Amino acid sequence: MSSPALLIDPRAGTATIHHELSFLNIFRLVQSLVYVGLAFGPGGIGWPQLSAPGFARTLATTYLVFALAALLLNRRSMAHVRMAVGVTLVVDIAAAMMAIASMRDARIGIAMMLAVNLCAGALILPLRLSGFFAALATLGILGISFFGWSLAAHPGDRDLLEGALFGLAYFATTALCSVLGQQLRATEALAEQRSTDLVNLSQINELIIRRMKTGVLLVDDANRIHQINESAWMLLGNPGADQRDLGQLAPELSRRLYHWMTSGKLDETATQLADGVPEVVPRFTRLAPNDDSHVLIFLDDTSLVSRRAEELTLTSLGRLSASIAHEIRNPLAAIRYSAQLLAESRTMDSTDQRMVEIINNHC
Repeated sequence: MSSPALLIDPRAGTATIHHELSFLNIFRLVQSLVYVGLAFGPGGIGWPQLSAPGFARTLATTYLVFALAALLLNRRSMAHVRMAVGVTLVVDIAAAMMAIASMRDARIGIAMMLAVNLCAGALILPLRLSGFFAALATLGILGISFFGWSLAAHPGDRDLLEGALFGLAYFATTALCSVLGQQLRATEALAEQRSTDLVNLSQINELIIRRMKTGVLLVDDANRIHQINESAWMLLGNPGADQRDLGQLAPELSRRLYHWMTSGKLDETATQLADGVPEVVPRFTRLAPNDDSHVLIFLDDTSLVSRRAEELTLTSLGRLSASIAHEIRNPLAAIRYSAQLLAESRTMDSTDQRMVEIINNHC
């Protein structure tokens, strides 16, 4: 089973990681070309002094081939990105240490270029793994510095101090880039989540508007319909999909829209926009304040309004009838109960008996 630290995080942005990896591979290619230039430079310049020219040239050529292969593989596959970055960083560190050993005059420039490799890798790798490679590079450059110091005819502390400073810089820049990389991926994940939420919200709003009983149209300043829901499509007489000119499709509605935009007054009289469809009352509103480029048109179906009013009236009548029946039932029940008590009396005359019979028959 692969180590989770070396596998690509499925939550991380693939596009961002691909860009970071592309930068690292392109910089590695430039770095290898610098090595080639230093190793194969004209001898008349005298810089840098190569302690082992054959080894330096072989190293530069091999590293150039490796950089080209890494760049080509990056374009073909994104699987196990972090594992690939870890392997290539090990090669970068080893190549830099061998280049410093064979081209000591250029050790400062080579060490500075290695810092860029570590920083680019830290943008992709976790903090612990980035710290491991920074420690590996620090040990390597300190080892090279100590080895050169021990072999020098007049040893000084400059090489050791430079190695220690570069090691400190490796740790600091690696930690900073690792934190920045984590924040970048967290920000990208949040942006993707917000984008998904906005898309879902837009789809929900579109579904709600499409299923609304009120007709809804979005018209631009050229009097062309951009969006229309099912109710508005029905109230306009089921026009074709290519019919977008409001002036030709519903002249009366277009006239009222123009009147509202020029005078600010709304004509609330009902009108029929097509044959065989219910009358509607148009209402207009700007999509944004002080913006006449897009206007929302709401078409209120008067038949739905009347039906709703009838339903409310019937509901009110039903509640009133139930209330009246409740108010009548309670006194009648009391009267019937009193009649039952009166019927149990032994001294009741014929008149009282007749009254009890009437109450029992009608209550």
